[in-house]
Amino acid sequence: DSVPALTAVEAGGSSAPACVATRGIGNDLPALWLVDSGSLYNLAGRDKLSRGDRDRIDISGKPVVLDTGVGPTKVDQVVDVQSRALGEEVEIRVMPDGCPHVLGLGGLCEDFGYNQFWGNGECYMVKPLPGESQCEVEVKIKRGVKVPLEVIDKVPYLREPGPDGDSASWAALPAP
Repeated sequence: DSVPALTAVEAGGSSAPACVATRGIGNDLPALWLVDSGSLYNLAGRDKLSRGDRDRIDISGKPVVLDTGVGPTKVDQVVDVQSRALGEEVEIRVMPDGCPHVLGLGGLCEDFGYNQFWGNGECYMVKPLPGESQCEVEVKIKRGVKVPLEVIDKVPYLREPGPDGDSASWAALPAP
């Protein structure tokens, strides 16, 4: 059973489903991800993960020490979750309790070819089309997938759709 997760915008303005999110993959997603340009990694506190996600935690092949508000913190555990809003798997570094769900903007842009835009009352990301590594963006999105972001207190957040793919506060929209 699956639901359309995002809409791709091809050159010329036609749109089609960019990917399909599969139901029942065993992870509970947050309602909001904090999209952080200052975080190199995707993060979440152990207490923010579902029981299923905690059961799938692995030891990282590349442990890191992060400078946090409570001092240097060794992070050596990861878990992969499927983001319906992004339409792809996200590796999360498991942090001590209290850390919110964070998406590292730099990693999305540098490692996965996303572009992020914020201005004129709009904030969103554009991800490459399936099978491509870069977006083609001018003032109007020509090739790529628009991923709407919500700005709360000057901080961009990614809102996850409900388990059935729809939410009163979330909708996958084709680029204008």
